[in-house]
Amino acid sequence: MHVEHIIKKANAGLSDKIPCTLQYRIIKIDLDQQLVMGVVYSPWILDSHGHYMSDTEVEKTAHAFLMAGRQNQVDVMHDNRVINAMVVESYVDRIGSADIPAGSWVATTKVHDKQVWDRIKNGELNGYSMEIMSYMVKHKAEITFDAWVLGETQPDPFDGHTHIYLVKMDDKGNLERGFTSKNGPDNHRHTISRLSVTDPYNNTTHRFIV
Repeated sequence: MHVEHIIKKANAGLSDKIPCTLQYRIIKIDLDQQLVMGVVYSPWILDSHGHYMSDTEVEKTAHAFLMAGRQNQVDVMHDNRVINAMVVESYVDRIGSADIPAGSWVATTKVHDKQVWDRIKNGELNGYSMEIMSYMVKHKAEITFDAWVLGETQPDPFDGHTHIYLVKMDDKGNLERGFTSKNGPDNHRHTISRLSVTDPYNNTTHRFIV
């Protein structure tokens, strides 16, 4: 039974919902020049840790990165081992578009490291993740959300396939569980155990925004 049938059977009230448009992390890959462009961080959107930054703080962080001259400080999965790569473009998109939420920090990186570039090409690495020293401010906020959220993942950067996803939120707005529909070359599906990214399948993941 496909996930769409399970969704309709589990909660008929979801049948009139329209999958959301995703502002995904990797936007463009230039295979000839070995360039990868994508969103580093977007304001006012919960990340995979359940945190967020204001547009002002995102802008400060993007500017501090350039002023500190850290364009060559690129590693993989926060292992702190610098690879042969360089951030060649970095800016704050204040207007936004269908692919980029307004106020997002956007970067383009030229990747010379062959092993890393191969992992980008096969979809294993599909997004940016910044590492910074920061502070957290706890505050009370009134947030409304659906107990069940239905949407569509980001497209695969190479073959363009997407998945319909369904996630269950608890009464505090934290993700309990989720899964996707079947799709792709081998008709696969993903489980979901954290916000913003699916669990891997054959070393590939999909970004999504709840």
